[in-house]
Amino acid sequence: MAQDIKITPGSGTPQISFVGSGTATSGIELNIQEDSDLSYASYQGELFNMAPELQSGIIFSVKDISGLDHIAVNASGDVTINEFYGATYIFNLPASDPAVMGQLWRNGTDLKVSQG
Repeated sequence: MAQDIKITPGSGTPQISFVGSGTATSGIELNIQEDSDLSYASYQGELFNMAPELQSGIIFSVKDISGLDHIAVNASGDVTINEFYGATYIFNLPASDPAVMGQLWRNGTDLKVSQG
């Protein structure tokens, strides 16, 4: 299956489009926003965003169709997962040493968090 990559420099928002041949949708676009954020978007909205600012704010996020973050990484070191929806599932977490500060581990069927 052939794949097309279209690069649109110059006027407007710089953009790279990734489109598979024979697809019914428009593929995924990499856009460079006015604030220099890199934004991957589909015809349904933004999927993924990276910011060049590493000292404050969100530097990485994965979004759903409504634009809400499913995963967000803040410059402060905070990682937010599934803030706006139901349960968050973690599978195949290895058994580990719960004495390590701030560690997440599986103990049988229970999920534990050590706090130091």
